[in-house]
Amino acid sequence: MGNVVSRTVRDSAAFLDLIRRHTSSLFPLPLPINNDTKSRNYFYDNSNNKFGEIKIAVVKTHPTGEKIQPEVLSAIDSMANQCSELGHHIEEIEHPVDHSPVADAASRIISTHIYQSVHEQFKNFESDLDASQLELGTKIMAKRGRKVSADEYVRARDTMTLAEITMQKFHNNYDILLSPVLTSPPVKLGWLDMDCHNTKEYAERFTQYSGFCALYNATGAASMSVPAAVSADKLPIGALFSACNGNDLLLLQLASQLEHAFPWNLVAPI
Repeated sequence: MGNVVSRTVRDSAAFLDLIRRHTSSLFPLPLPINNDTKSRNYFYDNSNNKFGEIKIAVVKTHPTGEKIQPEVLSAIDSMANQCSELGHHIEEIEHPVDHSPVADAASRIISTHIYQSVHEQFKNFESDLDASQLELGTKIMAKRGRKVSADEYVRARDTMTLAEITMQKFHNNYDILLSPVLTSPPVKLGWLDMDCHNTKEYAERFTQYSGFCALYNATGAASMSVPAAVSADKLPIGALFSACNGNDLLLLQLASQLEHAFPWNLVAPI
């Protein structure tokens, strides 16, 4: 479930209440707090609640081995220290999931669904994929999706399910996983261009820059980015906190705790 860029945790919580589902479908509903999940303002009313010590695993290596800039690693160290000061248990680990097969599986699944979506629309406009004026990146994914076989799709789903099970087991021992959001502070506009005809260059840049969020986008696990620091060039650096499926409230509560203990206008003044 997506959310918004906000200045406060309560704004994010309020918006999440507006867009959240009240019946389960592909993904589970939030974990219950006093059977209160049906409350209209569930996240908003509970995001500031106190909670006990939690175990936070810290990952400081890129999922596919890309270099992480020192400013980003320093920001993650700072965030881990803040969590420790708040009384939480911090432990540095290697990520429990091999991201490469998950990323490939997610690409096949996403491409298949993109093709399914746009193919239906083309019927209404008496057009087709090859003749369309879709953004180049979208067209490439749709074309790939058109070629994905049923066997490949099922194998991709199995890979994703295995990753979900692995993360569920991981969260039996750790409440939250902390990592960078990106490998560097924000890049210049246009450096990542989905209309770039050099698809190899785009893919290499995307892999180099990103990679941390993909697993949670693919599995639907709860995840959030919070302000961690500001670069030497006055650009924001985020820290990514992720929890098990449905445990969105714990993330909001941790963010609220950090927000009050280490005000973000001081931690990451922009």
